[in-house]
Amino acid sequence: MSQTIQSFIEGFNGGTRVNRFRVEGALKYGGALTTFHIRSASMPTSTIGAISINYRGRIVNFPGDRVFLPWEITILDDMDSAGGFGSSASSANSLYNNFHRWHNNISASVNNNTTSLAPKGHFASDWTVSQLDTNGFGVIRRMRLRNCWPQVVGPIVLDMGTDNTIASFAVSMQFTDFELLT
Repeated sequence: MSQTIQSFIEGFNGGTRVNRFRVEGALKYGGALTTFHIRSASMPTSTIGAISINYRGRIVNFPGDRVFLPWEITILDDMDSAGGFGSSASSANSLYNNFHRWHNNISASVNNNTTSLAPKGHFASDWTVSQLDTNGFGVIRRMRLRNCWPQVVGPIVLDMGTDNTIASFAVSMQFTDFELLT
Protein backbone atom coordinates (compact mmCIF):
# COMPACT_ATOMS: atom_id res chain seq x y z
CA MET A 1 0.00 0.00 0.00
CA SER A 2 1.31 3.40 -0.96
CA GLN A 3 2.21 5.76 1.88
CA THR A 4 1.35 9.02 0.13
CA ILE A 5 -0.93 11.78 1.35
CA GLN A 6 -3.24 11.10 -1.58
CA SER A 7 -3.58 7.41 -0.65
CA PHE A 8 -4.38 8.44 2.91
CA ILE A 9 -7.06 10.90 1.71
CA GLU A 10 -8.59 8.30 -0.61
CA GLY A 11 -8.61 5.62 2.10
CA PHE A 12 -9.93 7.80 4.91
CA ASN A 13 -13.70 8.13 5.30
CA GLY A 14 -13.74 11.42 7.18
CA GLY A 15 -13.50 10.14 10.76
CA THR A 16 -15.85 10.90 13.62
CA ARG A 17 -16.11 14.17 15.54
CA VAL A 18 -15.79 14.41 19.31
CA ASN A 19 -18.26 17.31 19.53
CA ARG A 20 -21.18 15.38 18.00
CA PHE A 21 -22.95 13.51 20.81
CA ARG A 22 -26.16 13.36 22.84
CA VAL A 23 -26.79 12.27 26.43
CA GLU A 24 -30.26 11.28 27.65
CA GLY A 25 -31.37 10.23 31.09
CA ALA A 26 -33.85 10.72 33.89
CA LEU A 27 -33.03 12.41 37.16
CA LYS A 28 -34.52 10.38 39.98
CA TYR A 29 -35.59 13.56 41.72
CA GLY A 30 -38.49 15.04 39.80
CA GLY A 31 -37.01 14.12 36.47
CA ALA A 32 -38.55 12.67 33.36
CA LEU A 33 -36.37 11.37 30.53
CA THR A 34 -34.63 14.38 29.06
CA THR A 35 -31.67 15.42 26.92
CA PHE A 36 -29.14 17.54 28.77
CA HIS A 37 -26.95 20.49 27.84
CA ILE A 38 -23.74 18.53 28.21
CA ARG A 39 -20.36 20.15 27.60
CA SER A 40 -18.46 16.87 27.66
CA ALA A 41 -19.04 13.18 28.12
CA SER A 42 -17.39 9.98 27.00
CA MET A 43 -18.32 6.52 25.98
CA PRO A 44 -18.13 4.49 29.22
CA THR A 45 -15.01 2.62 30.28
CA SER A 46 -14.76 -0.95 31.45
CA THR A 47 -11.78 -3.09 32.22
CA ILE A 48 -11.21 -6.78 32.84
CA GLY A 49 -8.88 -7.51 35.71
CA ALA A 50 -6.12 -10.08 35.55
CA ILE A 51 -5.78 -13.10 37.83
CA SER A 52 -2.07 -13.75 38.14
CA ILE A 53 -0.85 -17.24 38.99
CA ASN A 54 2.78 -18.10 39.62
CA TYR A 55 3.87 -21.21 37.75
CA ARG A 56 7.49 -22.42 37.84
CA GLY A 57 9.05 -18.99 37.93
CA ARG A 58 6.61 -17.40 35.50
CA ILE A 59 3.48 -15.38 36.02
CA VAL A 60 0.53 -16.59 33.97
CA ASN A 61 -2.40 -14.19 33.63
CA PHE A 62 -6.03 -15.23 33.21
CA PRO A 63 -9.04 -12.96 32.65
CA GLY A 64 -10.71 -11.85 35.85
CA ASP A 65 -13.84 -9.86 36.63
CA ARG A 66 -15.13 -6.92 34.62
CA VAL A 67 -15.12 -3.57 36.40
CA PHE A 68 -17.05 -0.52 35.18
CA LEU A 69 -15.33 2.75 35.99
CA PRO A 70 -17.40 5.83 36.92
CA TRP A 71 -18.85 7.67 33.92
CA GLU A 72 -17.82 11.33 33.88
CA ILE A 73 -20.04 14.03 32.39
CA THR A 74 -19.79 17.82 32.51
CA ILE A 75 -23.12 19.65 32.47
CA LEU A 76 -23.72 23.27 31.48
CA ASP A 77 -25.37 25.09 34.35
CA ASP A 78 -28.85 26.28 33.43
CA MET A 79 -31.12 28.80 35.08
CA ASP A 80 -34.16 26.55 35.07
CA SER A 81 -34.43 23.15 33.38
CA ALA A 82 -38.16 23.65 32.73
CA GLY A 83 -37.74 27.11 31.23
CA GLY A 84 -34.42 26.57 29.47
CA PHE A 85 -31.54 28.97 29.18
CA GLY A 86 -32.41 32.58 29.82
CA SER A 87 -35.63 31.76 31.66
CA SER A 88 -36.72 34.33 34.18
CA ALA A 89 -38.03 31.54 36.42
CA SER A 90 -36.42 30.63 39.71
CA SER A 91 -33.38 28.36 39.58
CA ALA A 92 -35.06 25.91 41.97
CA ASN A 93 -35.46 23.44 39.10
CA SER A 94 -31.92 23.82 37.76
CA LEU A 95 -30.03 20.67 36.84
CA TYR A 96 -27.46 21.46 39.53
CA ASN A 97 -30.16 21.62 42.21
CA ASN A 98 -31.89 18.49 40.90
CA PHE A 99 -28.65 16.49 40.87
CA HIS A 100 -28.10 17.54 44.48
CA ARG A 101 -31.66 16.55 45.39
CA TRP A 102 -31.08 13.15 43.76
CA HIS A 103 -27.79 12.83 45.62
CA ASN A 104 -29.49 13.82 48.88
CA ASN A 105 -32.28 11.26 48.34
CA ILE A 106 -29.64 8.53 48.17
CA SER A 107 -27.94 9.65 51.38
CA ALA A 108 -29.24 12.75 53.12
CA SER A 109 -26.52 15.23 54.09
CA VAL A 110 -28.22 16.43 57.27
CA ASN A 111 -29.84 13.43 58.97
CA ASN A 112 -27.95 10.66 57.11
CA ASN A 113 -31.14 8.89 55.97
CA THR A 114 -30.47 6.51 53.11
CA THR A 115 -32.68 5.20 50.35
CA SER A 116 -33.66 1.61 49.65
CA LEU A 117 -30.90 -0.43 48.04
CA ALA A 118 -33.19 -1.64 45.21
CA PRO A 119 -31.77 0.23 42.20
CA LYS A 120 -34.54 0.60 39.60
CA GLY A 121 -37.32 2.92 40.55
CA HIS A 122 -35.67 4.08 43.77
CA PHE A 123 -32.33 5.74 43.21
CA ALA A 124 -31.10 4.72 39.75
CA SER A 125 -32.18 5.12 36.13
CA ASP A 126 -30.91 4.06 32.71
CA TRP A 127 -29.03 6.65 30.64
CA THR A 128 -27.82 6.62 27.04
CA VAL A 129 -24.91 8.28 25.33
CA SER A 130 -24.94 8.51 21.53
CA GLN A 131 -22.10 9.43 19.22
CA LEU A 132 -23.54 11.29 16.23
CA ASP A 133 -22.41 11.51 12.63
CA THR A 134 -20.70 14.58 11.15
CA ASN A 135 -24.05 16.24 10.45
CA GLY A 136 -25.18 15.65 14.05
CA PHE A 137 -28.33 13.69 13.16
CA GLY A 138 -27.45 10.04 12.50
CA VAL A 139 -26.29 7.80 15.36
CA ILE A 140 -22.92 6.12 14.81
CA ARG A 141 -22.93 4.26 18.12
CA ARG A 142 -25.18 4.31 21.14
CA MET A 143 -24.70 2.81 24.60
CA ARG A 144 -27.20 2.29 27.39
CA LEU A 145 -25.81 2.56 30.90
CA ARG A 146 -27.99 0.66 33.34
CA ASN A 147 -28.84 1.72 36.90
CA CYS A 148 -27.01 5.06 36.87
CA TRP A 149 -26.78 7.20 39.97
CA PRO A 150 -24.62 10.23 40.84
CA GLN A 151 -21.66 9.28 42.99
CA VAL A 152 -20.09 12.75 42.87
CA VAL A 153 -21.80 16.06 42.09
CA GLY A 154 -18.97 18.51 41.55
CA PRO A 155 -18.88 22.22 42.31
CA ILE A 156 -19.78 25.16 40.13
CA VAL A 157 -16.57 27.17 40.15
CA LEU A 158 -17.15 30.91 40.49
CA ASP A 159 -14.34 33.17 39.28
CA MET A 160 -14.41 36.99 38.92
CA GLY A 161 -11.48 36.78 36.49
CA THR A 162 -13.26 34.58 33.93
CA ASP A 163 -15.26 36.28 31.18
CA ASN A 164 -17.46 34.91 28.40
CA THR A 165 -17.83 31.47 29.96
CA ILE A 166 -20.95 29.53 30.90
CA ALA A 167 -20.65 27.82 34.26
CA SER A 168 -20.60 24.04 34.35
CA PHE A 169 -20.28 21.25 36.88
CA ALA A 170 -19.02 17.69 36.70
CA VAL A 171 -20.95 14.59 37.74
CA SER A 172 -19.46 11.12 38.23
CA MET A 173 -22.13 8.51 37.58
CA GLN A 174 -21.90 4.94 38.81
CA PHE A 175 -23.70 2.22 36.86
CA THR A 176 -24.01 -1.56 36.95
CA ASP A 177 -23.25 -2.33 33.29
CA PHE A 178 -23.66 -1.03 29.75
CA GLU A 179 -24.98 -2.36 26.50
CA LEU A 180 -23.84 -1.36 23.01
CA LEU A 181 -27.09 -0.64 21.15
CA THR A 182 -25.72 0.53 17.78
